[in-house]
Amino acid sequence: MWKALWTGVTFCTIATFSAFLPCAGRAEEQSALAIDLETDRIVASEGPRKALVPASVLKLVTAGAAFRSLGPEFTFKSELFLLSKGVKGGTVSIGIRLGLDPEFDDRDLEELLRPLSTLGVSSISSVIIDAPRLKGVLPPSGDRPYDSQVVPTSINYQTVECSVCNLAGLAPVGRCLPSSVPIKFQGDKGGRALEESIVLGNDQIGWGKTLAAVPESHSATGCFSVRTTWGGAASRLFEELFRDVALRLGIADVGKFVHQSIPPSAHMLAVHDSKPLLQIVSDMNRFSTNFIAESLLFAVGSTGDNSYDRSVGIQFMSSMLRKAGCAEDEFSLYDGSGLSRKNRMSSNCLLSFVRPMMIIPPNGGDLLATLPVAGLSGTVKGRQGLASSGYVRAKTGTLDGVSSLVGVRELSGKRLLFAIIQNGIASKESGIRAEDAFVHRLTHPIAVH
Repeated sequence: MWKALWTGVTFCTIATFSAFLPCAGRAEEQSALAIDLETDRIVASEGPRKALVPASVLKLVTAGAAFRSLGPEFTFKSELFLLSKGVKGGTVSIGIRLGLDPEFDDRDLEELLRPLSTLGVSSISSVIIDAPRLKGVLPPSGDRPYDSQVVPTSINYQTVECSVCNLAGLAPVGRCLPSSVPIKFQGDKGGRALEESIVLGNDQIGWGKTLAAVPESHSATGCFSVRTTWGGAASRLFEELFRDVALRLGIADVGKFVHQSIPPSAHMLAVHDSKPLLQIVSDMNRFSTNFIAESLLFAVGSTGDNSYDRSVGIQFMSSMLRKAGCAEDEFSLYDGSGLSRKNRMSSNCLLSFVRPMMIIPPNGGDLLATLPVAGLSGTVKGRQGLASSGYVRAKTGTLDGVSSLVGVRELSGKRLLFAIIQNGIASKESGIRAEDAFVHRLTHPIAVH
């Protein structure tokens, strides 16, 4: 596919000429490729067809598959239905159909429910929740917010957020969302630097978690936020947040929740549209949000009637890679986020797939527009070494022992598309230095014969 120009430009060669990284610091395995976007000539390569653990640069494949399946302007829809015949004494029965919006939050829910306030509703007797049917849900990968599990009733990234104030001379105080989650502090009661643990939840809420102490330096005002994954029954978070939102709208009484399909006789009252897919992907790539990536994997695995199958999404992504020219031994997919070490991808396969979406509009550029800018935004905001190589937009990938980078470097009108995947790196810092050195040397490639 690519036209050979410079080949055999290894990390050791690049590092030697850039004086960024000694050969002794190279990764155990690497797959790297850079091409000129105007001519398709290879500028540099090393093991371009070697399939390695890609980490989060796999999100570019997930995003590209979502663009091709749904379109950049696609929006996820959440709908509000009136089940009762009008409002009787200020009371109604309603239904909500959720639409797999990965960024759906309590503010979106408030917007969706606002027509109830306009109708003078003061009490909701029952709520039918018609959620997406998901097959193949993966367990949460950790306790950090971006490790949350994608569930049918996902809201607020399936996290609990608490505001804590630790003012001088006073004991710390806090409040959580949802408000039904209690928060207390244990340990030092001095009220200075917050040295105690933060305890969330209890038996009544069906979930509890203890967080490590948060240093005072996290906020100059003494107030800060902590966020963690919800640990109770998946649907319970949505129900608790629903009650909070209803109260904001003056609806203090909310009855039972029923999880089932909304009857055909229901009257649609309101629709909430998510951000366009292009903006959702931008949010995902800016902070490498695994939750969004796994949601999009389900979205491309639609089997109809608000049902989604993770394995169908994997099959769709795999078929897109084959159509792009990837050989079977150049990739293996397990998830949409790149968290699993079961994933494999070569730099050649990655670039073959993303190239059409990295061209300047109107012929392409959808994926390029979602990438953060080195030195300015997202996960490459602090990468000044990368920014010194020209105008660089790139997606990072990091796991223990893995570092990867895919993007476009523009300098003096010349645009290069590059991918670097390193496995077995000595440290995160050595991986970053090798990536920066690779991109830096693309300014003046060295031919190795």
